[in-house]
Amino acid sequence: MRIRVAGAPIVQAIITLWILAILAGGARAQTTQIWTVPEVGALPYDANGLLVRRGRDLITATYAYIGPNVPDVPQRYASNNLACSNCHLSAGVRKFALPLFGLYGEFPQYSPRSATEITIEDRINSCMTRSMNGQPLPPATAEMQAIAAYIKLMSSGVRRASSCQGSALERCRSCRAPPIQSAATRSTRADAPIATTLMGRACAAASPLPTSDT
Repeated sequence: MRIRVAGAPIVQAIITLWILAILAGGARAQTTQIWTVPEVGALPYDANGLLVRRGRDLITATYAYIGPNVPDVPQRYASNNLACSNCHLSAGVRKFALPLFGLYGEFPQYSPRSATEITIEDRINSCMTRSMNGQPLPPATAEMQAIAAYIKLMSSGVRRASSCQGSALERCRSCRAPPIQSAATRSTRADAPIATTLMGRACAAASPLPTSDT
């Protein structure tokens, strides 16, 4: 005696759709590009490779090259012994830690602070004059070109920072820090993102990180 299951066609259709969904997911997984951090040590030792390596070293040990205690006085662009990587952790490639990847393509961009369009070099000098409490790097200097070359390499093959998960521009925009008042001016900074405020305090308290030997 043969028992007929009324829902057999429905079950078969569900199984077919399930198999098709698995196959489609596998196809999407094969076409998805996974971005990996460019390996600076794998670069050839040509002019660009040496420039990028110098930029990486300037990021990780800024104080050792342009800090206030370097022997060459004209090279003392920074007025403190911080490194760029005190804020941009892991040489600027750690997610959610003010990374540098994807940043190069964001410039030129409008700066509310200066009320004008700025370049990537202008943005680097904003860190030099504010975070590093120093002097701006002239655009033609090897140091400026090296830092820009490093950021450009770290931005290769990655989406613009404004749309990249974990990017420096993806801080908590809806969070707002409590007002910071000065005894003299009583000015407020209620519009400052909390992440920016906390990162600034962390930078001020951080110690320099060692440079890489790669």
